[in-house]
Amino acid sequence: MALPSTGLITLTAVGSEFGIPQPQTFTKLYGKAAGIPSSGYITLTHFYGKSNAFTFTIAASAVQPNIRSLATAAGWNGSAPLIVNITAPLINSLDLGSTAFAGGITLNVSAGTRIGGVGASMSSGAGIAGVPGSFAFKTRVPVTINNQGIISGGGGSGSAGDGRFVDYNSSRTISDDGYGGSGQGFASFSTLTVNDRGFGVSATRREYPGAVLGGQTKPWAIGGRGGDGGTWGLAGNVGSGITDYGGSYSATGITIRAAPAGAPGPAVDGNSFVAWAAPGTRLGGLIN
Repeated sequence: MALPSTGLITLTAVGSEFGIPQPQTFTKLYGKAAGIPSSGYITLTHFYGKSNAFTFTIAASAVQPNIRSLATAAGWNGSAPLIVNITAPLINSLDLGSTAFAGGITLNVSAGTRIGGVGASMSSGAGIAGVPGSFAFKTRVPVTINNQGIISGGGGSGSAGDGRFVDYNSSRTISDDGYGGSGQGFASFSTLTVNDRGFGVSATRREYPGAVLGGQTKPWAIGGRGGDGGTWGLAGNVGSGITDYGGSYSATGITIRAAPAGAPGPAVDGNSFVAWAAPGTRLGGLIN
């Protein structure tokens, strides 16, 4: 906590703030914060409003920023309390890791900032479940978050449309399957490109690949439509099992595979480590 900006301030309070129990001389406090002299004349008034915390800002959009490395490069000593102001428009997947910050860490996420996850890829194949989106923020260390922006997991993809078998002279063919749409989110872990959600695709008609025997029309089948992908922090939709078939032979061996859609990526993975000064907008689950 910062020292008072006006009024009474004591040498003991200053020493406590900067981790120097009852300093006997001002020389022990030289250069302890911005604006405090590192030599020469120094008085208690130099310490008004000062804090032992180190503050830096992430103003440019970034892909998987390493907070510890960025803070160190900015001059953090590795032990002072760390305050990170995130004002960048986009942050792709922020992971604090599992090594504790000795003095603690606070993230201030500004309005207009989105910390987001990667959207799930398109799903295909008969009865294939949708793909889950990825996390937006992950931590295994204690952190305080003041969220005035948006933290959103990647959208899940829709499950693929179901295909059906069709019998032809005791042989079988399977219809094409509709593709499940991709989820909204960053296109990958290495880009700031954001993809909107994809819509499910209907399967095309597929005929049995053989000669027409005895004047009989060969059978055909149409697979189901894939489910639409989910938007930021939402699951995809389930693909359709509705299909059509025809020709001279009956459809047999039909299997309806109601595969589930892809789950949304969590807004926060490691929520039990987070103290929320303000929750802001969080899209997707909170995993402890």
